[in-house]
Amino acid sequence: MKKRLNLQFKGERNYLHGTDMFNETMAFLEHHHPSSEPSTIDFSFHRMAKTALDLYDSPQSGLGEHVAECSYTIGSKRFKVYLYESGDEVSDRYPYDEEEITRDFEINVSGRYGILRTVPEYTDVEIWVALTKELHQKALPEITGKWLFVRGRFPSYVRLTQSKERSLRMISNFQNRLTRTELLLDGKRAGEIFFSVI
Repeated sequence: MKKRLNLQFKGERNYLHGTDMFNETMAFLEHHHPSSEPSTIDFSFHRMAKTALDLYDSPQSGLGEHVAECSYTIGSKRFKVYLYESGDEVSDRYPYDEEEITRDFEINVSGRYGILRTVPEYTDVEIWVALTKELHQKALPEITGKWLFVRGRFPSYVRLTQSKERSLRMISNFQNRLTRTELLLDGKRAGEIFFSVI
């Protein structure tokens, strides 16, 4: 199986954003498995991508290292898909204002904890990643480099959640290079996100 993902550059970035890869992959999986929603989702990124991506249901030899992979459960079966760069140019981009998401985010720097009580007009993974990035920049200002979304683990995924409160807590920090942040929707665990600095 091979599927070209519909991806554009986000804002002024010159690489494809992890949240867009995640959303497009989830949209494909929901279409591919119409009778059951993916669960126990584990999406990880191995490198950055600047050209169009193709999704495969098995590892591909001759295409180099895959950009990302997503394992998930349907019923009682575990599946995995892989994203590879095609080499084809990405020519389109769309506007993206991350500050719209983080504007009302309340951060407890010493506790490495934050709460958002508004509902921005963005997808769930975009909101989670933007808030996690903001939390890192405020709670770990001494770290130089660029924080990147490298892994997301979710029991399930809803593209647009109408929640009253989102909260995040950085629960692990591995030598200031890799972190794990717990995500809560209205007090209930919604997953975890890993960030790495380059």
